[in-house]
Amino acid sequence: MRTFSKKKYAYTEGETSRKYLSVLGPNLHHYLTPRKVLNAARVELDTRRRAIRVSSRPYVFHVEPTNICTVRCPYCRTGAGDNELKPGMMTFPLFKKIFDELRDDLIMVRLDGAGEPFLNPVIAEMISYCHTQGVATTMSTNLQNCDEVSLERVVRAGLDYLICSIDGTTQEVYE
Repeated sequence: MRTFSKKKYAYTEGETSRKYLSVLGPNLHHYLTPRKVLNAARVELDTRRRAIRVSSRPYVFHVEPTNICTVRCPYCRTGAGDNELKPGMMTFPLFKKIFDELRDDLIMVRLDGAGEPFLNPVIAEMISYCHTQGVATTMSTNLQNCDEVSLERVVRAGLDYLICSIDGTTQEVYE
């Protein structure tokens, strides 16, 4: 396995967007068009060929709505204080601009990363926009910065899959 890294964070070669689509299960067909299927096949072919010049566009858009988090997880670049970027939030106009360039080929948008997505006040709007454009959405959260209202907002916006990171059921277990 070949890895590349700046410090202690690494991604494995061969990790593709294909694994993200499995969470959609039987609902995957709701998001497919002939163009998206053809593009995804090109991505996989380009990946297997290790193409230098690709004939495809991304079919999963992994975007960080924010790089701010209130939890200090030791294996996370944000939690460990190693994030080289200054803290910030993605605005809806910037998200929309980037998304619109990719949307015809996208099957899924993953809204998470080094920060807690619920800290971004426009996360539900991002999800809703993806949903209205026929693109699935998923995100991962630690559930510490949301309440029933914000959870209901993202579900009603069309969120397809929510990953909940729970490190301990009590403060004592967490520590």
